[in-house]
Amino acid sequence: MSVSNPRTSVLTGLIAARCGVQRPRVLVVGCGRGIEAAVIAQDLDAEVTGIDIEPRFDPEAARHAHLTLGDATSLDFPDASFDVVYS
Repeated sequence: MSVSNPRTSVLTGLIAARCGVQRPRVLVVGCGRGIEAAVIAQDLDAEVTGIDIEPRFDPEAARHAHLTLGDATSLDFPDASFDVVYS
């Protein structure tokens, strides 16, 4: 099953045009339920991590992207972990 969101599909087109990386690693900060993160993962065949301060993730979205509890003011990722960071 897939998730969809027309607005996010436009965003994935912009990321694809600018990023220039096959299967980019994307961080979505403040991902909410994770729908955008999942759409980005599907549309770009990307490795996507979504973080949000409240873990209210959509189960279907979590099948497509790694969704986890996280605070944007204290990111715990090594430098150069992602090709794109989106918020």
